[in-house]
Amino acid sequence: MKVELDEFKAKKNGITTPKALVNNLLNHICTSQDIDVVIYITRNNDGEIEIGYSEGQQSEIVGLLETGKTLTINDILDQ
Repeated sequence: MKVELDEFKAKKNGITTPKALVNNLLNHICTSQDIDVVIYITRNNDGEIEIGYSEGQQSEIVGLLETGKTLTINDILDQ
């Protein structure tokens, strides 16, 4: 119950939680037929970082990560 309330409060405040992000991704994957690759990076409370990705060439995965990095930096600079 507390988790649901926390998610509701976060949404109300315009905050995207990890759970909301994954739910949005799952909804997008279920409604779209044109997704080739999915990549995720997580950091837990202990600071441990994990990465996972669907099938694809490793060079493509690296390129997508670099593209994501560039887009994130551009978002930061636009703020």
